[in-house]
Amino acid sequence: MHEDPLPQIKYSIVISGYHNSILVILNDIFELPTLKYIYAPNVITSQVNDPSLMPGRIRQKNVLCQNVTNTRDTSCSTSFDSGNPPICRISSINSIVNCNYCTMTDYKHDILVGGCKIALTGGVDSMSMAPYAVRDIRFGTRLGSDPIMEDTLWASLTDSYCKTPMGVTAENLSAKYNITREDADAFALKSQLNWKAGADGGHFDAEITPVTVKSRKGPVEFTVDEHPKPNTKIEGLAKLPTVFKKNGTVTPGSASGICDGAGAVVIASEEACTEHNLVPLARLVGYSVAGVDPNIMGIGPAPAIQALLKKAGLELKDVGMVEINEAFAPQTIACQRELDLDPSILNMDGGAIALGHPLGASGARITAHVAHEIRRRGLKYGIGSACIGGGQGIALLLEAM
Repeated sequence: MHEDPLPQIKYSIVISGYHNSILVILNDIFELPTLKYIYAPNVITSQVNDPSLMPGRIRQKNVLCQNVTNTRDTSCSTSFDSGNPPICRISSINSIVNCNYCTMTDYKHDILVGGCKIALTGGVDSMSMAPYAVRDIRFGTRLGSDPIMEDTLWASLTDSYCKTPMGVTAENLSAKYNITREDADAFALKSQLNWKAGADGGHFDAEITPVTVKSRKGPVEFTVDEHPKPNTKIEGLAKLPTVFKKNGTVTPGSASGICDGAGAVVIASEEACTEHNLVPLARLVGYSVAGVDPNIMGIGPAPAIQALLKKAGLELKDVGMVEINEAFAPQTIACQRELDLDPSILNMDGGAIALGHPLGASGARITAHVAHEIRRRGLKYGIGSACIGGGQGIALLLEAM
């Protein structure tokens, strides 16, 4: 009996990836609207004008832009401000840390089925702009009552189902995996030192886009990430108080930085790369998403990575670098122990404890870094992953080209 051959597997190709200089929350030298009108368009403009994309090519109507922040029209305004014409398809998604990864996997499928040839995906998050809200105020208040103000930033960092703050989920993992305060402090120090070594070695130069922001004395240009603290000492970390549990493990020094930032990644079909002579960075081989108990949501990257490797027919020893977003030191340590992962290939240039964690931008930052680094280091495979509030993990596998 005649059987049609299986279709040849096609891949989405990462063409370029950038992130803006990540700024600490409530940086007092710039005006808050800057994040909406300058910060996000700046990183997208870097993609649009990337020489490997041939200026003007990214402006085709098959480009898609996705961003997330606390403003309602960011995708539209940043796309137009970056020079994309109105014919571009534009959409937004809000999936906490997952949003950047989700856009890339969505458009990976869109490219494979012919929905588009080139897709620009990214995210921006100004945690400084997270508002205070009064729920149900539209319905009025009773005489003499004081409306309750909700801190939407804190609310976004608390699981809406189990009512567990993200920091407490990390403490839960400390208990489950016997992670000590000393373990967490040592990991936090390593993140800072790895960032310094990477920055001194120029490991971020190819992916970081300077951003100019307003100050009272005039424009100020940031060319490096602002949050890292390379002079951190273990003695200083040991003096910091725990935040979420008495005698716990999570301190301000071992938690990811609450920051403002933006990032973007361009992916394209193999045909588009050939047709337009685009210079590829990496092949997006595959991805996997895993669900976990939301009370220990930070373990999510471990089962996601395990499932991804199984689908790809690989073992962890085949992978040259692994990025696990450092929401908290104990959370990342738990994933490392669950995977029995060689610490020397984990977050080799530091992670969110050093760099900061603007929620909507971190997926693009991590993916861009893996794509650039596996090429620079001469590695074949790299994995980018993150835990997701609500009880999930996601992992992407990239192959250097």
